Amino acid sequence: MSRDDQALAGQLVGGRYRLISPVGRGGIGTVWRVRDETSGVELALKLVPTVDHRGMPSPNKVGRFIREAQALIKLKSPYVVEVYDQGAWRGPDEEDFVYLTMELLQGEPLRERLRREGRLDARVTMRILSHVGRALALAHARGIVHRDLKPANIFLTGATDKPVSKVLDFGLVKSVAAPLATIDPVHTEHGRPLGTPYYMSPEQARGLDTVDHRSDLWALGVIAFECLTGTRPFTGQSVATVFSKIAQGEIPLPSQHGDVPPGFDAWFTKAVERDVQQRFQSTRILIDELREVLVDATTLSRSLHGTLAATLSDLSQSGATMTFLGDRTLRIDRTPTQGASFVGRKEQLRLIDEAIASHCRVINLVGTRGVGRTRLARRWAESRSPEFPGGVWLCSLDHARDADGMWRQIAATLGLRSSDRQPIQRLGRALSSMGRVLLVLERIEAVRQPLAATLAQLLHLAPQALVVVTSDAPLSLPTERVLKVSSLSYPPIGEVGDLETLKRYESVELLLRRVMAFDRSILMSPDPPAIAEVARKTGGSPLAIELLAGQARGRSMAAIAQELDQVSLHLGGTQVMDAEMVLRNTVRWAMSQLTVAAQTALVQLGVFRGRFTLAAAEAAVDLRHLADAAAVADLVETLAARGFLRVGRDVAGDTRYDLHPVIHDVVGEQLDRATLADGSRLRLGAEERHGRYFAVLGQEAALEALHERGGFIRRARYLEDAEDVATAAERALARNDVEIGVACAMAASAVEALLGRFAKASQRLVASANAP
Repeated sequence: MSRDDQALAGQLVGGRYRLISPVGRGGIGTVWRVRDETSGVELALKLVPTVDHRGMPSPNKVGRFIREAQALIKLKSPYVVEVYDQGAWRGPDEEDFVYLTMELLQGEPLRERLRREGRLDARVTMRILSHVGRALALAHARGIVHRDLKPANIFLTGATDKPVSKVLDFGLVKSVAAPLATIDPVHTEHGRPLGTPYYMSPEQARGLDTVDHRSDLWALGVIAFECLTGTRPFTGQSVATVFSKIAQGEIPLPSQHGDVPPGFDAWFTKAVERDVQQRFQSTRILIDELREVLVDATTLSRSLHGTLAATLSDLSQSGATMTFLGDRTLRIDRTPTQGASFVGRKEQLRLIDEAIASHCRVINLVGTRGVGRTRLARRWAESRSPEFPGGVWLCSLDHARDADGMWRQIAATLGLRSSDRQPIQRLGRALSSMGRVLLVLERIEAVRQPLAATLAQLLHLAPQALVVVTSDAPLSLPTERVLKVSSLSYPPIGEVGDLETLKRYESVELLLRRVMAFDRSILMSPDPPAIAEVARKTGGSPLAIELLAGQARGRSMAAIAQELDQVSLHLGGTQVMDAEMVLRNTVRWAMSQLTVAAQTALVQLGVFRGRFTLAAAEAAVDLRHLADAAAVADLVETLAARGFLRVGRDVAGDTRYDLHPVIHDVVGEQLDRATLADGSRLRLGAEERHGRYFAVLGQEAALEALHERGGFIRRARYLEDAEDVATAAERALARNDVEIGVACAMAASAVEALLGRFAKASQRLVASANAP
């Protein structure tokens, strides 16, 4: 800048903003207090010259300014400084500037607070970092990495009784979503570290291009260390010394530098892991784990056993509710579908777009089970996810049996604390705070009525929320658009032609794709008439095609066509008699192709209500009565590979399996009829083993562990197992198995309490206490 800052006082920037006085200086410009002459409101204005101190053009400074403006525009949050306007201005002496107007904050940077007080107590530190964590979680969900997080860029403002921490200075942000070739080379500066040395991660210190959101998590760890101890963990007389300590020096223990809460040493060590894969992987997990360390240890150590009142009090007072299970991203693994192929549906995808453009708030994809409603909803959601900055949330309700189950699933998906009172209002406020958000609710048949009542209110509370549901009937909502989802097209009887001709039918295209995933030899000697017949006998059901493909290895299409049940089609006609019957017949046929051990294992897996782990499957399935039966783990993998089990991962990273509702129904029918050689019912034994496995979650040690280090992951697993835990409790109490029933009821009450539903938790405990 060629003139003193104060000399610019009184100038009118952009024909609107009157410069009053400088309030701060940074690396690229000056922040001014200004008055908006159009409104009389005082704002902050960052003024950045486009040339350096030598009068030479400075693309680096201008680039930083542009990136900061773009980042702040994307990040609307109470924990990020709010930006209002940006532009260019030619000042006195023909000097060129760019500027950005922001809210004028009253308070002080965290750096000044630390200089004055030295160190902060655990409660204040937690409040500050919780706010910063929310800002970073939003930024990371938008694909933005801050890269210069430090106490000077955290501003403490707000009233004394309601303090707020805001993140400043996004001048070094990096968009991790942008292709490398599109990143400004001045911004990237390969080999040169960008940021403030004391808070840089090792990858930043080395100037790597691969810096991602986990560098911000390192910086949060360093800031937490400084807040609690009053010192920085990595210091030195030169930048080179600091970088050396960050890259290869011994990681200091906070407890050797100050009086810190128990567990903080371990938390800090993980926060500043040099291996980014071993570091905390998301802001939400880092903050939740920090909260466990910094809360009152006496609260955490209380036992969940004892009186019913004490149990609920512990869960309520500890604050150990499920909050923000994951980032606002499209989470396909929450409720995966069999296979990965998607064909056709162009017209239906277009109709969804058309409905959204017509301001419909609820898109109801109506069709019978197995026709591909969920695949269609997910494909559209995935393609449109950038249009929903608040996130795309997928919630499967096929395991929910009633309104309580519906609320458990929704709360767990969104990572929200529900409530005994006004749960719809809580959900509405949460969705409203996200801005434009998409909620995909899948397979809602069992909870259609309570869901319709919920959505009727929710649409008013969250005006920018859109909802896509998959169902078998309309919800009768004012802004609902019902779109019929039919089966995939398939060749009519008598259709002849070569393979390429037949592939114009969607069911043939999908069948070929899925069969080739198991056995590519079908292309060596294709049999178009047999392929057409098999596709026709599936009735165009993607699920039926998936199951057929899973049994195709080493078999001809002609043989499969001959084996399929002829009753699934009208005699001599081209119309499917009943889509559900076709699908059920296909499931039964596919099961008949399994080994006896695989069939027996699949039938016993029918005792599960929700998604289950391999360990749970091994506990529930008993094959000791079968000679030379394969291991349960191997059979589970076989069933998944053949399309009987859906596979995904939960919040803890554990692999989970579940059955499509139609498969579950067919398996359940067989489980009801199955008996062992001694005449005992297979279901009774499977249910007892299922209950015994989940009863462990209700034991004292397991419940107390919910409040210990790592409790975040444990609580996430409890929510994942919620339906099975509740079902196990009901089954056990119904058969007068008090030991398992009470233990499972304890675990079920813990789930309800974690969701903030303390009255429901109390009801479960009272019911178990009154068991005979």
